[in-house]
Amino acid sequence: MTLARRFDPRKNSLNFLRLAFATAVIVSHARPLGGFGHDTAIARQTIGTWAVMGFFAISGYLIAASRMHTGLVEFFARRILRIYPAFVVCLLAVAFVFAPLSTLTGSGSYSPAGGVSYVLHNLGLKIEVDGIPGTLTGAPYGSAWDGSLWTLFYEFVCYIAIGLMLTLPTRLHGRAVTCAFLASAAIGGFGARHQLPTTADHFFSLAPIFFAGSLLFLYADRIRLDWRLGCAAVVLLPVSTELRAMQYLGAPLMAYACLWLGAVLPLAKVGSKNDISYGVYIYAFPVQRLLVLLHVNDGGLVVYTLASVLATLPLAAASWLVVERRALAFKHRLHHTPTPPRIGGRRAAVATTAPS
Repeated sequence: MTLARRFDPRKNSLNFLRLAFATAVIVSHARPLGGFGHDTAIARQTIGTWAVMGFFAISGYLIAASRMHTGLVEFFARRILRIYPAFVVCLLAVAFVFAPLSTLTGSGSYSPAGGVSYVLHNLGLKIEVDGIPGTLTGAPYGSAWDGSLWTLFYEFVCYIAIGLMLTLPTRLHGRAVTCAFLASAAIGGFGARHQLPTTADHFFSLAPIFFAGSLLFLYADRIRLDWRLGCAAVVLLPVSTELRAMQYLGAPLMAYACLWLGAVLPLAKVGSKNDISYGVYIYAFPVQRLLVLLHVNDGGLVVYTLASVLATLPLAAASWLVVERRALAFKHRLHHTPTPPRIGGRRAAVATTAPS
């Protein structure tokens, strides 16, 4: 059965996978942030890196689906509303809640000017300043307050790229995205063996995975979805990283594995109404920083990790209920969705899973 027939855009487990990936990032960060050593690595990649790659694969599929049933202006408006309001609120929370609270533990000092500078420098989505002067002194891992936010800029650049490429005539969509995948994979593969500038290295390590997810959507009526292929993709993923071939071999494997799991796992109800995965991702890091200043990590890695997850959940829920859901409600007031275009003889499926 093909991916187009097997994958139900209205009933799938992609939201569960994203929540699982966000939780995996917490687990991965617990070791360095808690002072327990380096992140646990599996086949050259940390658990957190594997999770981020899963995010990008799923996002590539869903964002291509979104672009295919919305106009360009509406597409970008929707993407901004989905990612930016919660991002700004998180910056403000870090600058004017987390940072001042950190000094109440007797560690460091806080200046409102430092908080203002932190927000203003990072408003462009690209994290230019990761610390606030005087805070987190003596804490493990340095001065960074929210080390997870850096990926959002590169994800949005991918949104721009796919939005523009799918403005081309329909017959050119597959070719354009294939070229983008091959080009980004080639540069990313080169960067895996040679040093690229930091911004380029970050982008070209993640963009091929995003474009691989988009290709799965564009060719969904030609791609067979089978449990044997899904298991093979999962098994071969660590092999691809050991071979330093994640960009051109691992990227399609990751995308296929995520879509296969999203189709077959019986967890469609998780996050179907309240998707807190984004909130978990953006708030866990500052929560973990604050817990260290409260010496929660003195209880050991397991206690610190569990406390990090439990303390993040209320903030993630608040982000969804107060910020993200309201932004989504406004998003739905935008221009009426047109009839989806045909892709390979079928109507493009409208992805009703909560968007990335």
